[in-house]
Amino acid sequence: MTGTSNTYDWYFNSYNRLHPLFSSVFKTPSPNPTVLDVGCGNSTLLSSLVSNSVAERGIGIDISKSVIAQCSQNLEPNTPLKFVAHDLTSPVPDDVIKTSSLSFAVDKGTLDAILSGGTDADKSTAAINDAAFVILNVLR
Repeated sequence: MTGTSNTYDWYFNSYNRLHPLFSSVFKTPSPNPTVLDVGCGNSTLLSSLVSNSVAERGIGIDISKSVIAQCSQNLEPNTPLKFVAHDLTSPVPDDVIKTSSLSFAVDKGTLDAILSGGTDADKSTAAINDAAFVILNVLR
């Protein structure tokens, strides 16, 4: 999603705060990876990753067809972002996997839950560290 109108984020509402985390973790296996955002909703996470050159491409999957329509609405031709309506209790469609070599999968809802627990500086730093471990473990 390229715009900021009508987006919903629990905690993850400041990409700049977490840019160092994504930048360091996503550069680990390969530069400019393709990132899959599971349950993407209408968050701006993928567009932030791409616009900040952390990811080369982003694919968002969400069960809500209306949310995916909203995310896809203003995409430019040849955009590095793709949004797919899909229920992840079923396997991901072949065209999503075959058209892109996925480097990372992110579950922003899980990151929101981890990060929302930190309110002071120490807890916030610990939460960011926990989020980094979650991302690395999903990669493994």
